[in-house]
Amino acid sequence: ALIDGDHGFGQVIGDRAMDLAIEKASKTGVGFVGAKNTSDYGMAVYYSLKAVGSDMIGITFCNTYPWVAPWGGCGRLLGTNPISCAIPAKERWPIVLDMSTSAITATAVLRAKEEGRKLPRNVAIDENGDFTTDPDEVWTKGAILPFGTYKGYGIALLIDILAGVLTGSAFGKEVKSLHQLGEFMTLGQCFIAIDPDKMIGIENFKERVDKEIEMIKGSKPSKGVKEVLYDI
Repeated sequence: ALIDGDHGFGQVIGDRAMDLAIEKASKTGVGFVGAKNTSDYGMAVYYSLKAVGSDMIGITFCNTYPWVAPWGGCGRLLGTNPISCAIPAKERWPIVLDMSTSAITATAVLRAKEEGRKLPRNVAIDENGDFTTDPDEVWTKGAILPFGTYKGYGIALLIDILAGVLTGSAFGKEVKSLHQLGEFMTLGQCFIAIDPDKMIGIENFKERVDKEIEMIKGSKPSKGVKEVLYDI
């Protein structure tokens, strides 16, 4: 399904979109809802956990204002494009992933700029494609790099295509910034709900997820690590 947000509040649009995805998943096993002409929807994890509240797997992702250079390129082309997935468990806290697809966030660049700090090495480039730790340079003409080199770039690109191109929203350099007054962001977002009950039964699924978590928690921590985590 596709929702036209009419350039409204991203949080309201996202809430309705995930509700619709859950409703569809309860009938068919999977619900996929795209939202176009929307805006910043806040924390992606809110929507993925919303599906967990209905004993479903929740996935959401969104394209954003371009801060990130494509792997091997210099200029800004892709957003930090966040993605979140939440998986219900029986006795344990749900498995939760909530992350951007960039090495650092645009907010981290702004904070470093305001506080007069250098950026970590190898997370951003200047306009010529050379590594830089100068937040002012990155903020004005540089770009952030994708996490994990080409891997993060690939995920960010897929998100831009699914959330932007597929929904009829802005994508790539077309996406406007939240701070560009008088301009609509025209973001695209996707919301996916998967009902495990239609596969192996919800209780069986949650028990198996708990078992997976026990395996993770039973892993021997590396030197200097107190606990192996699964809520990322």
